[in-house]
Amino acid sequence: MRTVVVVIAIVIAVIFFGGAFSIGGAPIFGHIDNAIGVPILMNLHYALFFYLDTGADTVRTGADTVERDIRAFEQAPAGYDKHKQYRQLDKAKEY
Repeated sequence: MRTVVVVIAIVIAVIFFGGAFSIGGAPIFGHIDNAIGVPILMNLHYALFFYLDTGADTVRTGADTVERDIRAFEQAPAGYDKHKQYRQLDKAKEY
């Protein structure tokens, strides 16, 4: 299992460094893509980091949503409890 994690980390590092660092005004993968005539390596770099960034945004958005729901519940008036949320909280305190 550790071997798989190490291999994945190395592949991600190579994709990052190949697309992020420039030599002669273009990324390393840009030079390789020009040599082979297909922009596959730079597309791989952009796609990988697009999905990593999207995943990070999803995690942040999910955490923000939970915090917002908790604040809304705490600030709601203690009127009629149609979803039995207060009863659930009282039962949870017993454990």
